[in-house]
Amino acid sequence: MSFFNDRFKEDQYLRPKLEGVRFNSSFSEDNALLIAKFEESEVKVIVWECGNLKILGPDEFNFMFIKIKVFWNFLKEDVFHIVFLSFQM
Repeated sequence: MSFFNDRFKEDQYLRPKLEGVRFNSSFSEDNALLIAKFEESEVKVIVWECGNLKILGPDEFNFMFIKIKVFWNFLKEDVFHIVFLSFQM
């Protein structure tokens, strides 16, 4: 046990401190925007702004596939639910 205690104990040294550093803080209006529910139209804008050759996952469907008008009408609810659920966690 002493072998592992010696191997994994932390040496004492001075750690840097952040005294006097000012961090930006958000205001209540910003907080309200961050937690506000988003609309389907906002999700569509984000999807349309993504590069067409970007791939979402291992299924190899890229954003061009999702953006095609026929497929968007079919997939928009699923995309919206995926985005909505990912922000609920």
